[in-house]
Amino acid sequence: RYVPLYFITGELDGDKMSRNGRDFDRYLTRPHYDVLIVEFIGRGQEHFYDEIHRLFTWMELHQRQFIQPEFSCVSMRPFDNFFWCLEVGGFPERSVVLPLAWPAPSGTRPATTEYRKYVENRLGIKTGAVQATLWLSPDWVDLNRPLEITVNGRTRNFQVAPSVEVLLEDARTRADRLHPFWARLELETGNR
Repeated sequence: RYVPLYFITGELDGDKMSRNGRDFDRYLTRPHYDVLIVEFIGRGQEHFYDEIHRLFTWMELHQRQFIQPEFSCVSMRPFDNFFWCLEVGGFPERSVVLPLAWPAPSGTRPATTEYRKYVENRLGIKTGAVQATLWLSPDWVDLNRPLEITVNGRTRNFQVAPSVEVLLEDARTRADRLHPFWARLELETGNR
């Protein structure tokens, strides 16, 4: 629900619409989902170059929201672990299914990660992961004041200092020149 989606397909591209119909219905019928599905009649599997101008017009209507005051995400893949300012690792084994092992075995449940920003430089995090890394910038919190973070019910205070090394490494790995992270905190989740 946090990411706008634009799907393009051709009518003659096999059974793509029927195989994806359940997911398309779910996206289109849920409130607050921003989804556009384009189906070209009489065309099959191709690159749809003539749609690129409409795609860019659609993109101009959207703006990436860098700061999320709260979010809840689920994942079943160990590499789907970076959500805005929070990176987690070490999901429980019962929550991990690699794409080649799909469909998931019975009893498998996705790992949930939740984040909330409160007033007065307070943050709350809930995760089933073993590791959690919080990436910080002046856009998210006041780096000049102590930061109170509650992780899985345990509250700790931190004094965060901006780091040139973190800033440069973040710019190198994410290539986001407009919103670099200035500091990083490794957090104890209490999970094993």
